[in-house]
Formats: sequence, structure tokens, C-alpha cells
Amino acid sequence: MNNPINNFNNKSFPKGCITQYDRENPNLYKITQSHSGWDIIPNDGTGYGAPLYSMYDCVVVEVNNEATSGYGNAVRTMRSDGLINIYGHLSKVSVAVGDELKEGQVIGEMGNSGFVVSGQTVFWEANPFAGTHLHVTFIPTCIAGQGQGPVYNYQGKTFQYKHYNNGNLGSVNPSPYFADMESFEYTPKHIKRGDTGDAVKNLQTILFMEGLMEKEDIVGIYGPKTQAAVFEFQLRYNIVSKSNTYKGFYCGPKTVSQLKALYQQGITNP
Repeated sequence: MNNPINNFNNKSFPKGCITQYDRENPNLYKITQSHSGWDIIPNDGTGYGAPLYSMYDCVVVEVNNEATSGYGNAVRTMRSDGLINIYGHLSKVSVAVGDELKEGQVIGEMGNSGFVVSGQTVFWEANPFAGTHLHVTFIPTCIAGQGQGPVYNYQGKTFQYKHYNNGNLGSVNPSPYFADMESFEYTPKHIKRGDTGDAVKNLQTILFMEGLMEKEDIVGIYGPKTQAAVFEFQLRYNIVSKSNTYKGFYCGPKTVSQLKALYQQGITNP
């Protein structure tokens, strides 16, 4: 995977490049229940006109040039496995429908077209680029007929959104796609209460995606809140029964395997 902007840092601005996370600010959006994706800005002094890059080998399935609404100038791409990405609010589009892109190829330039918010707001701290940013969305799909929503064609196959009715028109949390999956490896074969570090953070991120933890609880410490959430997760996926003695005290191989599968696929509850 290639990062969508130069010098991308997967942390909150100003140390990182993310000004708004997925599912934030539900009172700001009318079409979706909350923010569907990430808003990204450079933290290296660039802004309007900064180059934007394709994150994967993909094909362009849609280009919108509606500068006064929604995503504004936007590019929609599809990966060979059906994953759709939206790059929104561009100032310039450099690709066309049907173009086959290589990972890292320029798709356009950062802008502020469409619906953007600038300056100090009740929703987040001031964007130093007067609303200029890149919005990225991740939408898993499935074979047409098994999903809902619009239909897209790729290499002779037709796809539809997998989670169209999840309140955010099929988009899911981008975190798993940007995560360093190596940090999710575990030794010994379980993560347990009292553990700390990146593996626990990744565990908590999945529990947050599943609606079992709050965002502010992603701190990398396996404490009582994490234990309770793990137990609910294990019950949800029939890994243990309600009479289980440990009640989320540790994640054994079955639990970690389920967590890793969800993390890699970016699945959330529809």
C-alpha cells in the first residue's frame, strides 16, 4: 500500500496528518450518520495543490466534478478484490474513468472543493489550510446480488457495497488498512490482561470498530475495560460461552485469529 500524500503520518494533526477520523461529528453530516473516512492534511508545510497518490494498483471507476456539493472533485477507484476508495475535495483530477493505475501513481491534487469546513469550529481544531484537505474513504464490496447499493464492474465481475446500510453508505474504518500488521503478531500465543504496547492498541482498535470500546480507550493497556470488551467480542463470535471462567482475561489463538481477520479486511458491524 502506498500512502496517499507525501510524508504521511498516521497520527492526529499537528504531529500527524489526520484532522478528522471515521465516525466523528455525527451532527455535521446529513447524508451519512457521521464522518465516513479520514480527513488528511500535510504537516510539512504544503497544502492546496499537493500531489495525491493511488494507494493501490486499481482502476478508476468514477470521476465526479461537482465542486459545490459533497466530495467535490472526487475520484473513485476499485482494487482487484473489489475494495473501493474515494479521494475527495480535489483541486485537480489527473485521471479518467477506465484508467488502470499503479500503486503510487498521481491521481490529482489536494483542494477544498465540495463540502468542507474551515477555521475554528465546534467539531475540531482549526485546519491551517482553510478547509483544504484530502478525504479518503474505504468501501468493501461483494459480488453483485449479495450486497446493496450501486453496481461497479471490474475485470468482468460486478460488485456491490458489502455494508451499504451501516449508516455510512458502506464505508468502514480506514485504520486497519493503514496499520502495521506486524505489530499484531503475538508471543506467546495470547494477549492477556496487564499486557501493554502496539498489539494491545490494535486489539482495542478492533474492539472500537466493533462498537465495544470508546475511541479514548485505545491506550495500549489491557485493563478492565478491555477485558470486558474482549469477553463481549468472544461471545459475539461464539469463541466462548457465557459460563467461561476467564471472561475476557486473555485472547487465545482463536480470538486473536478472529481479530486479525477482521483487522486485515476492515470489517465493521453493518
